[in-house]
Order: sequence, then C-alpha cells, then structure tokens
Amino acid sequence: MEAILAEAVFQQGRDDEADLLTRESERSAGAEDVYSQAAWRSARAKVPARRRDRRTAMRLAAEATDIAAASDFLHLRWHLLMSRAEVLWMVGESDERAFTLAEAVRVAEQKGNVVAAAQASRLLASAQTVQLKRSP
Repeated sequence: MEAILAEAVFQQGRDDEADLLTRESERSAGAEDVYSQAAWRSARAKVPARRRDRRTAMRLAAEATDIAAASDFLHLRWHLLMSRAEVLWMVGESDERAFTLAEAVRVAEQKGNVVAAAQASRLLASAQTVQLKRSP
C-alpha cells in the first residue's frame, strides 16, 4: 500500500515523494475502503504540517481520524490518532495534541494493546511536562 510507504518516505525527509505516494494511494483507494481512505489522508497530512500549512495538515489529519472513528479496527484508530498527534506537534497545537494522545491511550487499552498504550502514554506524559514548563 502506497500510504504505508509514504509514511516511511516522509520519516526519511523525502516530502515530495511521500506526497506523490499518497496521491497514488488516493487514486487506488476504493470509496468504501476505510483503511485506505484514512491511511492516505493521515500520511499526506504530515507533508503540509512540516511545511507549516497548518490548515491543510489539520484538516487531513482530522478527516483521517473521523473516517476510522466508526470502524471497529482499533489498531487503525490508534495509529491514526498517533499520526494526528504528530501533525499537531508539528503545527504547535499542544492542547489538542494532549487530548489526541489521551484518546490514543484509551483506544489502545480498549484493544488490549499494552505496548501501544505505553507508547502513547509516554508521549502524553512528555507533552504534559512541556505544557507545564510553558505555563506561567
């Protein structure tokens, strides 16, 4: 799936290639394919986030999590929440990031995935520590 490859390419700093891969994923995704529809949006959201296009990044990340919210595929929902938290971190939305990470913890716990819950919990604790340091 191109969206999964786009995630890896993005992490290597190859934003243009990641964006192209998400466009391929968009073209091949079926209208009813929740996984693919959410995955390409999630991966694509990171490119404008890194480029400081806050509006586009936040819209795509929200669309991705909204698409998957009604599904019972809890691991996908967790992954998309973690991805959205990354986008929110890149655009400086610390309060919404903390809320999103808390939701990721809840979803992972619901699934029984203790490793994913611990990962989200660590990021949440780190985010809360940063918020406390910034508070007057």
